[in-house]
Amino acid sequence: MIGSSRLRLVAFATMVLCGAAVTQMQVLRAAEPLRVRMRFRTDFAGQTVRVGDVAEVSGGTVGQRRKLANLDLESLTQRTQTIEVTRRRVHLRCLLSGVGRDELSIAGPSQCRVRATFIAARTPIPEEEPRKLKPMDPDKAAVQAIREVLAERWRVPQSEVSLHLTQPIPGLLKFAQGPEPVSIRAYPPANLQPGTMKLKIIARFASGRVLTSTAEVAAGYGKSKLGAIQQMGGRVVAPRNQTTPAKPPQRGPIVVRPRDTVRLVAQKGRLRVALAQAEVLKPARVGEMVELKNPKSRKKISARLVSASQAVIDLSNTPTNP
Repeated sequence: MIGSSRLRLVAFATMVLCGAAVTQMQVLRAAEPLRVRMRFRTDFAGQTVRVGDVAEVSGGTVGQRRKLANLDLESLTQRTQTIEVTRRRVHLRCLLSGVGRDELSIAGPSQCRVRATFIAARTPIPEEEPRKLKPMDPDKAAVQAIREVLAERWRVPQSEVSLHLTQPIPGLLKFAQGPEPVSIRAYPPANLQPGTMKLKIIARFASGRVLTSTAEVAAGYGKSKLGAIQQMGGRVVAPRNQTTPAKPPQRGPIVVRPRDTVRLVAQKGRLRVALAQAEVLKPARVGEMVELKNPKSRKKISARLVSASQAVIDLSNTPTNP
């Protein structure tokens, strides 16, 4: 009984001594100074350069080492840059954090060359709301496509094209509540005249499906015809007696005026006689008959003006006296 009590006492004393030794070791370790050793060069990708990026931190406690390593030194603002962090700067930054001079030792190169690449912080992209597809009316979309192609073929504004479907377009109504088509294209017949016609319709949908159909429409054009076109049995009939007034021929500018002089040429077959100067009596345009006067004989002559400086008399068709 006495032997077991002694063993317990010895064991308890051993535990106390071991605990004291561990505590002493922790005190000695805590009292160990922090050591910062500079690196010669380093590569860095980010926004803020810290002490742990340019030096190795050892000694002290885990919390103290982590605190020193996370001290910021410089914030990057350019895409790519090379900076030099001096040992003195790192030393001052550590002292400003509250570390005593006797608790810190710094060694290594006098500066660390940092090749830094700026990486901007990623902004979370908001999730886009799904696009709400509006229900489409395929017949209206087809009519608009037909109106566009008819206006292009007839070379008139779309507002002057009058048309309507004589019957619903087959094959398109089943997609009336589906997504809008990517495109609807109409192909008219080769002989395109106002009246009732059939066109080929090709609809391409967002799903990748292509649908081909036909459309029958009654169509016409022209401001004067819009009110006069009669729809009879689904056919468009234009008035027969309607004529378009002829445009007056365009005339050129006046090129000669009174007191101007032109060269007068009289020709009959291969025979040509020229008068150097003839005086113009009335204004005329190229191609018109112009009245001239011979300055020597004072006689009046009619000739055709071929240019601004020459008139011609053709004597081939002039009857000769017997």
